[in-house]
Amino acid sequence: MKKFIALILSVAILFTVCAPAAFASDECDCGVLPTIYVGPLGNTDIYENPGAENEKTLFRPATDTIVKLVLKLVPSLFGLLLFKDYDGFGDSLIDAVNDAMGSMALDGNGNSLPNVDVKIELPTETEHGRDYQYYFHYDWRLDPVEVAGQLDDFVQHVKTLTGHDKVNFRASSMGGVVTLAYFNEYGHKDVDACIFQSCPLLGTDVAGDLLNRKLALDARALLEYATDGYPPFTAGDTALWALFNMLYYSGLVDLVYGFADDILENLQERDFDELLTPVFGTLLGLWAFVPDRSYESAKAINLDPETQAGLIAKADYYHYQIQGRADEILNEAIDNGVRVMIVAGYNIQRTPLVESLNNNSDATVDTKYAS
Repeated sequence: MKKFIALILSVAILFTVCAPAAFASDECDCGVLPTIYVGPLGNTDIYENPGAENEKTLFRPATDTIVKLVLKLVPSLFGLLLFKDYDGFGDSLIDAVNDAMGSMALDGNGNSLPNVDVKIELPTETEHGRDYQYYFHYDWRLDPVEVAGQLDDFVQHVKTLTGHDKVNFRASSMGGVVTLAYFNEYGHKDVDACIFQSCPLLGTDVAGDLLNRKLALDARALLEYATDGYPPFTAGDTALWALFNMLYYSGLVDLVYGFADDILENLQERDFDELLTPVFGTLLGLWAFVPDRSYESAKAINLDPETQAGLIAKADYYHYQIQGRADEILNEAIDNGVRVMIVAGYNIQRTPLVESLNNNSDATVDTKYAS
């Protein structure tokens, strides 16, 4: 009996040792490393109660959600236009947006509500080549360092799947934030090359200005912002280009902006205090976009050291240990054999909503911070 038990145990141990090799891909000699695309902010939809009957898409909101939001605003919009009832419009706006997206907020420790998450499936496609990329989806609200751990798991999965010992990265926008965190936390041994495409490696003044409540409206900047995206190369683009120019030169944009200035003057403080700061001001993914020049002032305005100490600690770690050491992190990667390439957009009108609207940028990310 003892010999029989010993034999069974021996077989079990042998199977345990051999099983991982049996289910892993053989070493691939195709000569082309798999590429992982680390996507931008908003790359993945955010759900409340994912998979349940009462599932709700928080981001990107479904069309019916947007329609309901607009319908909620219509009565108060008439009150605003006819009687200048700013508070009534503010109540409707804050309630409507909170109802649609409020559950996206992170708690004082920088964690998501347990019933709010993303839907992600690991890839199973083993065929790879120059024209194929493995898309790394992630919850862009969360701490980039936490997401970097998920990226490391994804890298190991792709390596096993394809039979390669290294991968390439293509990082876009916020993907560069996650990649910087990955290099800092997990090193470079698994990466051969990395392209950063318009990534806020040192932040972007759009985020810094918004979290410092530095808003500005400019009609000419709005025209440039709109038409930069629709150069008149096709019939459809030409029509949009002509429409935006007509709205600008007819004075309609100035009229709308005058109305918007009145709304900002009367509601800006409420909108920030009751909507933007409690929801979007908690998202660690957005905090990773804040450049050094405006980081501490933004924290003082938006975060409470007593109730949000855990969130602040995570934001500080990324800001000072990763963003603040971006050059050191990338040079260390280069010294360890990683080929690093940086592409930065420029000469496109910046978002016409913040004081830094004249910064040279790719429309969102400042060229000086991406390059």
